[in-house]
Amino acid sequence: MLGPPGTGKTTTISTAVKIRAERGEMIWIVAQSNIAVKNLAESLCKHDVDFRLVVSKEFYVEWHEHIYEKIERKLIRSDELRSDLLELQWILGDTTILLCTLSMLSNPVLED
Repeated sequence: MLGPPGTGKTTTISTAVKIRAERGEMIWIVAQSNIAVKNLAESLCKHDVDFRLVVSKEFYVEWHEHIYEKIERKLIRSDELRSDLLELQWILGDTTILLCTLSMLSNPVLED
């Protein structure tokens, strides 16, 4: 979604995701920047929507931990991802909503 700041993009996406989540649909939310994904994650928290945010360890560790304080319990660092399907399922829990950046989507573990 494109548009200037303050036009309701994040609110619109969060509302649509909440409706689809209530139907049990699997949803991937992908954005180009970590900040855009983080903003969407914080908005989903406000709407009481369960999700997991996958973030690159290199971006997170020692650089940007502080920006994820509000959603830390929903965060999965890339080094925590497992290629074993059962382990990955345990990490993700019951959520049907995943958020990540475009570059994180190319992680081989997420491919499967």
